[in-house]
Amino acid sequence: MRTSKQCEVAGCERWSKGKGKCAVHLRRQRLGQALDAPIRNWVPCKLDNPCLVEGCSIRSVNKGLCPKHSYRLKKGLDLNTDDFVKKYIPAPYDGICEIFGCDKPSVCKRMCAGHLSRQKTGANVNVKLRKISPSGEGSINKQGYRVIQKPDHANSWKDGSILEHRWIMSEHIGRPLSRTELVHHKNGDRQDNRIDNLELCDNSQPPGQRVCDKISWMKEFLYIYGFDVVERNYPGWIS
Repeated sequence: MRTSKQCEVAGCERWSKGKGKCAVHLRRQRLGQALDAPIRNWVPCKLDNPCLVEGCSIRSVNKGLCPKHSYRLKKGLDLNTDDFVKKYIPAPYDGICEIFGCDKPSVCKRMCAGHLSRQKTGANVNVKLRKISPSGEGSINKQGYRVIQKPDHANSWKDGSILEHRWIMSEHIGRPLSRTELVHHKNGDRQDNRIDNLELCDNSQPPGQRVCDKISWMKEFLYIYGFDVVERNYPGWIS
Protein backbone atom coordinates (compact mmCIF):
# COMPACT_ATOMS: atom_id res chain seq x y z
CA MET A 1 0.00 0.00 0.00
CA ARG A 2 1.32 3.41 -0.97
CA THR A 3 2.01 5.77 1.93
CA SER A 4 1.95 9.56 1.93
CA LYS A 5 5.77 9.68 2.12
CA GLN A 6 6.30 7.76 -1.11
CA CYS A 7 6.57 9.23 -4.60
CA GLU A 8 3.13 9.81 -6.13
CA VAL A 9 4.26 8.74 -9.61
CA ALA A 10 2.75 5.37 -10.55
CA GLY A 11 5.18 2.49 -10.20
CA CYS A 12 7.76 4.45 -8.17
CA GLU A 13 8.50 3.22 -4.68
CA ARG A 14 11.07 5.87 -3.79
CA TRP A 15 10.53 8.24 -0.92
CA SER A 16 9.19 11.66 -1.80
CA LYS A 17 11.64 14.57 -1.71
CA GLY A 18 9.25 17.43 -2.29
CA LYS A 19 5.87 18.19 -3.82
CA GLY A 20 4.96 14.48 -3.46
CA LYS A 21 7.73 13.29 -5.79
CA CYS A 22 11.07 11.63 -5.34
CA ALA A 23 14.32 13.37 -6.19
CA VAL A 24 14.47 11.83 -9.69
CA HIS A 25 10.91 12.70 -10.69
CA LEU A 26 11.20 16.13 -9.06
CA ARG A 27 14.23 16.85 -11.23
CA ARG A 28 12.43 15.54 -14.34
CA GLN A 29 9.46 17.80 -13.60
CA ARG A 30 11.75 20.81 -13.22
CA LEU A 31 13.45 20.04 -16.55
CA GLY A 32 10.15 19.33 -18.34
CA GLN A 33 10.91 15.66 -18.97
CA ALA A 34 8.43 12.77 -19.01
CA LEU A 35 7.63 11.43 -15.56
CA ASP A 36 6.45 7.98 -16.70
CA ALA A 37 9.79 7.03 -18.26
CA PRO A 38 11.51 4.19 -16.39
CA ILE A 39 14.29 5.10 -13.99
CA ARG A 40 17.60 3.46 -14.81
CA ASN A 41 19.04 1.63 -11.85
CA TRP A 42 22.62 2.42 -10.89
CA VAL A 43 25.08 -0.28 -11.84
CA PRO A 44 28.63 -0.10 -10.50
CA CYS A 45 31.26 0.23 -13.21
CA LYS A 46 33.55 -2.65 -13.96
CA LEU A 47 37.19 -2.55 -12.98
CA ASP A 48 38.70 -2.68 -16.46
CA ASN A 49 42.20 -1.48 -15.62
CA PRO A 50 43.28 -2.52 -12.13
CA CYS A 51 46.61 -1.55 -10.59
CA LEU A 52 49.58 -3.43 -12.05
CA VAL A 53 51.02 -4.21 -8.62
CA GLU A 54 50.31 -7.78 -7.64
CA GLY A 55 47.59 -8.14 -5.03
CA CYS A 56 46.20 -4.59 -5.55
CA SER A 57 42.62 -4.39 -6.83
CA ILE A 58 42.33 -0.59 -6.95
CA ARG A 59 41.74 1.10 -10.29
CA SER A 60 44.83 2.56 -11.91
CA VAL A 61 45.06 6.33 -12.46
CA ASN A 62 48.64 6.92 -13.63
CA LYS A 63 51.09 4.68 -15.49
CA GLY A 64 48.97 1.62 -14.62
CA LEU A 65 49.22 2.28 -10.89
CA CYS A 66 46.64 3.24 -8.30
CA PRO A 67 47.03 6.54 -6.39
CA LYS A 68 48.78 4.80 -3.48
CA HIS A 69 51.42 2.99 -5.57
CA SER A 70 51.80 5.99 -7.89
CA TYR A 71 52.77 8.07 -4.85
CA ARG A 72 55.24 5.40 -3.71
CA LEU A 73 56.78 5.31 -7.20
CA LYS A 74 57.15 9.10 -7.16
CA LYS A 75 58.95 8.92 -3.79
CA GLY A 76 61.23 6.10 -4.95
CA LEU A 77 59.83 3.56 -2.49
CA ASP A 78 59.31 -0.16 -2.93
CA LEU A 79 55.92 -0.87 -4.50
CA ASN A 80 55.55 -4.34 -3.02
CA THR A 81 55.68 -3.27 0.64
CA ASP A 82 53.11 -1.55 2.77
CA ASP A 83 55.54 0.35 5.00
CA PHE A 84 54.21 3.56 6.45
CA VAL A 85 55.21 6.59 4.40
CA LYS A 86 56.32 9.32 6.80
CA LYS A 87 54.76 12.57 5.70
CA TYR A 88 56.03 16.05 6.40
CA ILE A 89 55.52 17.03 10.02
CA PRO A 90 56.09 20.73 10.73
CA ALA A 91 58.33 21.76 13.58
CA PRO A 92 56.61 22.54 16.88
CA TYR A 93 55.31 26.10 17.02
CA ASP A 94 55.69 28.12 20.22
CA GLY A 95 53.00 30.69 19.38
CA ILE A 96 55.37 33.67 19.00
CA CYS A 97 55.40 36.06 16.04
CA GLU A 98 57.84 34.83 13.39
CA ILE A 99 59.03 38.30 12.38
CA PHE A 100 62.66 38.75 13.43
CA GLY A 101 63.03 40.64 16.70
CA CYS A 102 59.34 40.41 17.67
CA ASP A 103 58.43 38.49 20.83
CA LYS A 104 54.68 39.17 20.83
CA PRO A 105 52.16 36.30 20.67
CA SER A 106 50.82 35.48 17.23
CA VAL A 107 47.13 35.81 16.38
CA CYS A 108 47.01 34.63 12.75
CA LYS A 109 49.42 33.38 10.08
CA ARG A 110 52.12 33.13 12.76
CA MET A 111 52.24 36.90 13.11
CA CYS A 112 51.23 39.25 15.90
CA ALA A 113 48.39 41.74 15.49
CA GLY A 114 50.76 44.59 14.62
CA HIS A 115 52.67 42.80 11.85
CA LEU A 116 49.46 41.21 10.54
CA SER A 117 47.96 44.67 10.15
CA ARG A 118 51.10 45.84 8.33
CA GLN A 119 50.87 42.90 5.92
CA LYS A 120 47.18 43.58 5.15
CA THR A 121 47.88 47.24 4.37
CA GLY A 122 50.96 46.44 2.26
CA ALA A 123 53.40 48.08 4.69
CA ASN A 124 56.88 46.76 5.45
CA VAL A 125 56.54 44.07 8.14
CA ASN A 126 60.25 44.23 9.00
CA VAL A 127 59.96 47.72 10.50
CA LYS A 128 60.17 47.65 14.29
CA LEU A 129 56.81 48.20 15.95
CA ARG A 130 56.32 51.04 18.39
CA LYS A 131 56.37 49.88 22.00
CA ILE A 132 53.02 49.83 23.74
CA SER A 133 52.96 49.82 27.53
CA PRO A 134 50.70 47.42 29.44
CA SER A 135 47.30 48.63 30.51
CA GLY A 136 47.51 51.09 33.42
CA GLU A 137 51.16 52.04 32.86
CA GLY A 138 50.57 54.93 30.47
CA SER A 139 51.62 55.17 26.85
CA ILE A 140 54.62 56.19 24.77
CA ASN A 141 54.23 59.29 22.59
CA LYS A 142 55.91 59.91 19.24
CA GLN A 143 58.88 61.58 20.92
CA GLY A 144 59.55 58.48 23.03
CA TYR A 145 58.39 59.88 26.40
CA ARG A 146 56.01 58.02 28.69
CA VAL A 147 52.69 59.77 29.28
CA ILE A 148 50.53 58.99 32.32
CA GLN A 149 47.20 60.21 33.64
CA LYS A 150 47.33 62.65 36.58
CA PRO A 151 44.31 64.93 36.14
CA ASP A 152 44.70 66.54 39.60
CA HIS A 153 48.31 67.63 39.07
CA ALA A 154 49.08 71.29 38.41
CA ASN A 155 51.35 70.47 35.46
CA SER A 156 48.88 68.15 33.68
CA TRP A 157 47.37 69.04 30.32
CA LYS A 158 43.68 69.62 29.62
CA ASP A 159 43.06 65.90 29.08
CA GLY A 160 44.62 65.08 32.47
CA SER A 161 47.82 63.55 31.04
CA ILE A 162 51.37 64.52 32.00
CA LEU A 163 54.87 63.42 31.05
CA GLU A 164 55.95 60.88 33.63
CA HIS A 165 59.47 62.26 34.11
CA ARG A 166 58.08 65.74 34.85
CA TRP A 167 55.62 64.29 37.35
CA ILE A 168 58.36 62.32 39.09
CA MET A 169 60.57 65.40 39.39
CA SER A 170 57.65 67.47 40.64
CA GLU A 171 56.92 64.89 43.36
CA HIS A 172 60.61 64.77 44.25
CA ILE A 173 61.04 68.51 44.81
CA GLY A 174 57.60 68.88 46.39
CA ARG A 175 56.12 71.51 44.06
CA PRO A 176 54.85 71.91 40.50
CA LEU A 177 57.40 72.71 37.80
CA SER A 178 57.45 76.11 36.21
CA ARG A 179 57.16 76.68 32.45
CA THR A 180 60.88 77.38 32.16
CA GLU A 181 61.98 74.23 34.03
CA LEU A 182 62.99 71.17 32.04
CA VAL A 183 63.74 67.60 33.15
CA HIS A 184 66.72 65.99 31.46
CA HIS A 185 67.54 62.26 31.21
CA LYS A 186 71.20 61.76 32.08
CA ASN A 187 71.73 58.53 30.13
CA GLY A 188 69.65 59.65 27.13
CA ASP A 189 66.99 56.95 27.61
CA ARG A 190 63.68 58.81 27.56
CA GLN A 191 61.85 55.90 29.18
CA ASP A 192 64.27 55.52 32.10
CA ASN A 193 62.43 57.71 34.59
CA ARG A 194 64.32 56.77 37.74
CA ILE A 195 64.95 59.83 39.89
CA ASP A 196 68.70 59.07 39.81
CA ASN A 197 68.59 59.44 36.04
CA LEU A 198 66.75 62.78 36.06
CA GLU A 199 68.12 66.26 36.53
CA LEU A 200 66.33 69.59 36.69
CA CYS A 201 67.27 72.24 34.12
CA ASP A 202 66.06 75.78 33.54
CA ASN A 203 66.06 77.87 30.39
CA SER A 204 64.80 81.16 31.84
CA GLN A 205 66.61 84.46 31.31
CA PRO A 206 65.94 88.06 32.25
CA PRO A 207 63.93 90.06 29.72
CA GLY A 208 66.13 93.17 29.89
CA GLN A 209 69.85 93.87 29.70
CA ARG A 210 70.16 96.44 32.48
CA VAL A 211 72.20 95.38 35.48
CA CYS A 212 69.39 96.07 37.91
CA ASP A 213 67.04 93.82 35.89
CA LYS A 214 69.54 90.95 35.92
CA ILE A 215 70.12 91.34 39.66
CA SER A 216 66.38 91.22 40.32
CA TRP A 217 66.05 88.12 38.16
CA MET A 218 69.00 86.41 39.94
CA LYS A 219 67.52 87.12 43.36
CA GLU A 220 64.17 85.65 42.30
CA PHE A 221 65.87 82.66 40.69
CA LEU A 222 67.91 81.85 43.83
CA TYR A 223 64.89 82.30 46.05
CA ILE A 224 62.91 79.74 44.03
CA TYR A 225 65.57 77.07 44.61
CA GLY A 226 66.00 77.79 48.32
CA PHE A 227 69.09 79.97 48.44
CA ASP A 228 69.36 82.98 50.75
CA VAL A 229 70.43 86.26 49.24
CA VAL A 230 72.55 88.56 51.36
CA GLU A 231 72.05 92.14 50.24
CA ARG A 232 74.87 94.67 50.43
CA ASN A 233 75.09 98.32 49.57
CA TYR A 234 74.83 98.77 45.84
CA PRO A 235 77.20 101.15 44.09
CA GLY A 236 75.66 104.46 43.21
CA TRP A 237 75.73 103.80 39.48
CA ILE A 238 73.26 100.87 39.81
CA SER A 239 69.76 102.31 39.54
